[in-house]
Amino acid sequence: MRADIERFVSQLPASYFTVDIETTAPGDNPEWGLDATKATLKTISFGTPSRAVALHWGDSDVGTRRIVADLLADQFYTKVFHNGPWFDLRVNERYGLQCNNWEDTRDLRRAISSTSRLSLGYLGSLYCDIHAWKLDDNNDKRSASENLDELLLYNGYDTIVTARIYEAMRGTVGL
Repeated sequence: MRADIERFVSQLPASYFTVDIETTAPGDNPEWGLDATKATLKTISFGTPSRAVALHWGDSDVGTRRIVADLLADQFYTKVFHNGPWFDLRVNERYGLQCNNWEDTRDLRRAISSTSRLSLGYLGSLYCDIHAWKLDDNNDKRSASENLDELLLYNGYDTIVTARIYEAMRGTVGL
């Protein structure tokens, strides 16, 4: 894992990257997985429009966690989230991951008129059919802990999609 995040950092092409987390509920309280004050950090991923790295937080060693913390705190890179201030940043702070210099695609979408050509075309979320890790073969909701490899793949895809949306929105709103 450390080699993956080090390679990602060494190959960053721009002054920004996207960040996304996935969480799970602690104990027997499934609704707490969506509560930023109680959710357990499961995975964290970083992305650009063409690549991503996703890490299982629970398996990360101290060195990998230090790289993640330093990357999030770095003032040079803008960290781009989707719905970050309302969830991701709050969970990360509970884990001692302070994030500096961030933006959020939700805020950028609101800066664009809802009647523009971008209104629904640039939703920064993967809740679509790109990768259906959240559903089992019967379209029933699957637990995020059932298949870690699928969750990591989904989490990585999510940051790539968010980066592509961010690129398109930056060009549209003149950032």
